[in-house]
Amino acid sequence: MGDERTEPGQPPEWRKVEDKAAQVEKVNPGAIHDVSRQFAEASRSAGDHSAALQNATSALQGGVWDGPAAEAFFDYVGRIGAASTKVKDKLDEVAAELDTLQETLARLKRDIEQTREDAKEEIEERSRQADTDAKAAREQQAAFQRGEVAKPPHPDEATIREEAAKANGETAERAATRIDDLLTQANDAIEKAMRLVKEEVGGGFSAVPQPGSAPTAPSGSGGLNGAGPGPSVGGGGSGGGGGSGGGGGGAVGGGGLGPSGGPPSSGPPPGNVEQWIREAIKILQANGIPVTEDNIDEIWTIIEKESGGDPHAINNWDCVPLDTMILTRRGRLKHDQVRAGDQTIGRNPATGRSEWTRIEEVIHYQDAPLIRIGNSRWHATTTPNHRWVNLPRVGVRRSGLPVVCPECGYQPRSAAQPANGVAVHRRKAHGVVPPKQQSAYATESQFVSTAEIRSRDRLLVAAPADTPADLDVTVREAALLGWIAGDGQVEHRGRRLTMSITQSKPRVVEQVRSLLAGVPHSVSVDDRAGRARHQFRLEPGYTQDLLARAGHPRSDAVTQVLAMSGEQREAWLEAIIDAEGTRTMQPGYTKPQVTIYQAPGPVLEATTLAVYLSGSRPRVLHSSRSEQPETWSPEAAVKLNNAVISGSFLTREDAGRGEVWCVRTGLGTWTAFEEEQVFLTGNSNAAKGTPSKGLMQCIDPTFQAHKLPGHGDIYNPVDNIIAGVRYTFDRYGGFEGHPGLKSMASGGGYQGY
Repeated sequence: MGDERTEPGQPPEWRKVEDKAAQVEKVNPGAIHDVSRQFAEASRSAGDHSAALQNATSALQGGVWDGPAAEAFFDYVGRIGAASTKVKDKLDEVAAELDTLQETLARLKRDIEQTREDAKEEIEERSRQADTDAKAAREQQAAFQRGEVAKPPHPDEATIREEAAKANGETAERAATRIDDLLTQANDAIEKAMRLVKEEVGGGFSAVPQPGSAPTAPSGSGGLNGAGPGPSVGGGGSGGGGGSGGGGGGAVGGGGLGPSGGPPSSGPPPGNVEQWIREAIKILQANGIPVTEDNIDEIWTIIEKESGGDPHAINNWDCVPLDTMILTRRGRLKHDQVRAGDQTIGRNPATGRSEWTRIEEVIHYQDAPLIRIGNSRWHATTTPNHRWVNLPRVGVRRSGLPVVCPECGYQPRSAAQPANGVAVHRRKAHGVVPPKQQSAYATESQFVSTAEIRSRDRLLVAAPADTPADLDVTVREAALLGWIAGDGQVEHRGRRLTMSITQSKPRVVEQVRSLLAGVPHSVSVDDRAGRARHQFRLEPGYTQDLLARAGHPRSDAVTQVLAMSGEQREAWLEAIIDAEGTRTMQPGYTKPQVTIYQAPGPVLEATTLAVYLSGSRPRVLHSSRSEQPETWSPEAAVKLNNAVISGSFLTREDAGRGEVWCVRTGLGTWTAFEEEQVFLTGNSNAAKGTPSKGLMQCIDPTFQAHKLPGHGDIYNPVDNIIAGVRYTFDRYGGFEGHPGLKSMASGGGYQGY
């Protein structure tokens, strides 16, 4: 029995690659970032509490309170302040180290996955080439044995396959060694962080004696470890008393690449925020909004996710870097080329399909934080709050469960019936197992920000496009343009241009013959090589007419694809696949894997766009040949991949800061290019250049529409809560309809509203 970790066609050495790469599959750098944020918040809290204590006691100084007791008290307050500074510095140091660890692990995890993927692609490409070369050698050997050629093949088929197998094994060994080095770096980084976490805080709170007492030796409770031994990030808490230094255990525990835990629960709102919420609730109740103190946690959750509790938070940055480009009717444009009034492809949530949508505004910001998310086959760089269309997995509530036992008539005595009816009783008393709780994919799209993507989220990065037919060709002629672009010829015969398609495969010959039914053309057959070679040549008059209506099949291919209707584009793409592609049925799949081979240039770009507009996610892979590159033409392969990116396998890493830009469109989405990737993404939430502001991140028009008289300051926390809650009730009918709270209730991440 073969090892299940060695895929078919891979060398035996590939098992090492899979075993080593598997060690990082469960590493979650995002969880480490959450713990780092907890340490940073604990540091801020320590500083705030120390400042508050100093401010509260300053009024007693200056002769207001004198005597030995006063001196002892003021000395105690001063020592508390000094200890707070040391604890705060330590918390900041740990937070910075954890941020570094998060960045390091994210980078190393991505490098490991990329090393594995690069090696796999290199092996597969070499194997494909070996198959081609071996087949040619086998045919030449057969021809030599028949006396049709003068020399046998050199190298022969067996040698070709042996050399390929040897080279594939060496590639796998190099990949395994590289991954091993990266794993060592990862473990070194974890051990360094854990050493810092376990260090005691000299001169912490435990070293401060009570007022009037003698100093005592510092105890272990003054550090970051709490009372318990061993490595811990959070746990028992300290660093400011009462557990404020904690950060949630498990995200960086154990000193190795083990499973990582999720972020801790946020707990109740801070005192000042809770006071603002309670004050806003009273005002909302007086104005007929049905909120109570039972909604405090829901309002706090929105505030925490939107602004972190900062009443002066401004969200300028739902954007992308300047090197990200946009798809328009004018083609691919840079940030400084696109204008309001241009059109891009966006997704219509009412139909679930994409279409041309007007660009209302182009927005730029000078300096913003950037995050890179991705997996081994896709990536994107955006600001943390940039938005994506999301179709998350959600829990499906079981309905129709009986509340009276069908077997014995048992009925719970409680007035409030449990949601699962008498399921527990039936399982225990009668062995009847009810249907299991299931997950399903949401059919109604939501938005999720880059920073809030969780494992249940599913980013939709392409949707089939419904576009008008702005190209004056029939569907049959669109297919003809695809055939000529992919595998045809446009050439001069005398003074006139003509187009032709040459094929020798009987199945393909019949396809072309059927396509040209009714089209003026001639056919010539050359069978001198022992295999009939059919050349289909369009008549010059028809060629001139088609070129005048549509343009050149190759140099104008991008313009043609963008001007086609969905039906025309589908015919063009099918022709490209028939001419230059393969369809391979993989085990366990219901549809074949489609790959299109094309040289770099306009046809490759047009093919990528056609794949994207068909609703698939195009992935472009460039081939290279180390031996005799001067005799080989560059080639790329476009793979038609699923349009959904699962949050389960996305890594997140810091990408520095930089100038950013975005657009605002009629549909709320647009089409972006990052390098050779094209994908659907959300537009700027800064409507008309106005960013989201305040505790609940209201944009100015929303705030103005939902504020109450006398509460018109968007940066006033109570006023902002009032407007945000009123908007939630007007737009979603209450907190139960809020997209972020709904998503979290079903196990997903927070969704912006």
